[in-house]
Amino acid sequence: MCGIYGYTQFQNKFPDSVLSAMESQQIHRGPDGAGVYTDETYAIGMRRLSILDLANGNQPFSNEDGSIIAICNGELYNFKELKKELSEKHGYTFKTTNDVEMLPALYEVYGSDCFSKINGMFAIAIIDKKRGKLVLGRDRMGIKPLYYAMSAGDIFFASELKSILNTGKVSREIDHVGMSSYLDLNWIPRPTTIFKNIKMVRSGHYLTYSESGVEETSYWNPSTEPLDWSKEEFVQEYRKRLDRSIDYRLLSDVPVGAFLSGGADSSAICALAGSRREPFNAYHIRWNDIQGKMDEYEFAKELANRYNLNLQVREVTSIDVIGMLPKLIYHMEEPIGDGALIPTYLLSEISKKEDTVILSGAGGDELFAGYRHHRNYSPVKSLVSKAVNGIGLYYSYYDKYRRRYFKEFKSTFPHYQSKPQQKEVDALFKAQKHSDFPNAMMRSDVQWYLQDDILFLTDKMSMAASIECRVPLLDHTLVELSLQTPSEFKLSSEMKKPLLYEATKDVISEDYFTRKKEGFGFPIWYFIDTFRDEYFDKLLRNSRLQMAGYIDSARLSTLLQKRKMSMHEYNLYWQTLIFEIWWRLFIEGDSPEEIW
Repeated sequence: MCGIYGYTQFQNKFPDSVLSAMESQQIHRGPDGAGVYTDETYAIGMRRLSILDLANGNQPFSNEDGSIIAICNGELYNFKELKKELSEKHGYTFKTTNDVEMLPALYEVYGSDCFSKINGMFAIAIIDKKRGKLVLGRDRMGIKPLYYAMSAGDIFFASELKSILNTGKVSREIDHVGMSSYLDLNWIPRPTTIFKNIKMVRSGHYLTYSESGVEETSYWNPSTEPLDWSKEEFVQEYRKRLDRSIDYRLLSDVPVGAFLSGGADSSAICALAGSRREPFNAYHIRWNDIQGKMDEYEFAKELANRYNLNLQVREVTSIDVIGMLPKLIYHMEEPIGDGALIPTYLLSEISKKEDTVILSGAGGDELFAGYRHHRNYSPVKSLVSKAVNGIGLYYSYYDKYRRRYFKEFKSTFPHYQSKPQQKEVDALFKAQKHSDFPNAMMRSDVQWYLQDDILFLTDKMSMAASIECRVPLLDHTLVELSLQTPSEFKLSSEMKKPLLYEATKDVISEDYFTRKKEGFGFPIWYFIDTFRDEYFDKLLRNSRLQMAGYIDSARLSTLLQKRKMSMHEYNLYWQTLIFEIWWRLFIEGDSPEEIW
């Protein structure tokens, strides 16, 4: 795990200070060391969080003649099998037990097909000197971020936006499509970002840049053709693949723990991992009397006692939202309205005290039908809703996540564009909804909401605390199996996620799947009421967004005058507040400490 960054010098020659400026923004991603490679054509670097082969794992790595040089942010879980193949079939020798060492050899043998050979989470940069190109690859599920920007015939890339911005070579012009998508969805679908000139490499893609230009290619196109298997065959195969995924994600030379909310997904991961590795820490937030949160401590404690887990509990009686919020938005780098960034960071912060690697249960809801919208919707009722409210779930996946108060956006935010990315976001859903509507919803959740909200947020918040978060349920072989599982096996009137229950019922009980579900969100309405008079309203009354023409003064004034708000108004207030703080941090250059 680390942060990577760099650029080409095909058309320009940049001073070494540009590479240093990029590195300075990623020290939190890799506090244990650094490595760089520079020549007349390329400059790349990385910050290292040491996890495998602590003494010999410094990057970059190169092939024997130095013509291929690679850096990687993430983990290549099947590196032992790949090293064995490269040694036995192609005569390569390796000097370390680090996973990234084999990457130059893998690319030398397979070229850009190397990405499809890897089981892992990664953002990779490869210099290919003989062919005069830079190759950037991103894992299938988009667990690790990878940004890029073009500038006067060269390309900059990095694990973080701040590194690219800090070069001074790329404009901070706002992308109104990205801004509008944030308002519509609460998150921004890749490859768009909040900045017009910076893009995200798509998940399951690699990007090639040479003097002839840039080309992005997909290397993963999973099938959605249903498998003609019995339910028992699916259950057995899920467990087989889940066991292998857990084993892969426990590979580490530093301590490994797990987040434990008390829900089904994290409990299954903790049970399977804790039975394999002792001692094993599980991290839980106990919400106590925080309004709007359900306390699942008793469920977490029960599982910890059963598997002799060392349960680490953070008792939350109050949260320093004022101190945390600007810092967390700074680390998020883009506006995101999901309040889960706060509990995710809190858990990451306490985990860092004892563990460098953390397992998460993310992905269970999207793969195994854990949400209410994973069911059939009436075309007639959806048509009426679309006519009355502008929202029709049978006809548009985009509408599922679109804010219900979207009609206020155009009058509130002058640069707002209505549903700018709907066509792309709806494409997968519309292609599958007639054959299997619930699976069409789940497939789209996997492609969009999971990646661009949950995984994006999880990476940023865990790396803000300098820990690596691994996601066993999102091993690509599990995702592929889920996409080919008929929805009839995933749905039940008696419980949530029946297939996951059947695959793990030897380690967790049925009540984890039948009791009320508590999401990992955050009661933003409670904290708005608590802090708006002393902090939030004061900030917004002197809105820099308003001064820049990005929010209408009359509409903002109306919002601030409301003392009793509906949930829609609370959400609009929160989105406006997040956007205001982000603007001050990334457009005007304020530090997190200067916000209030």
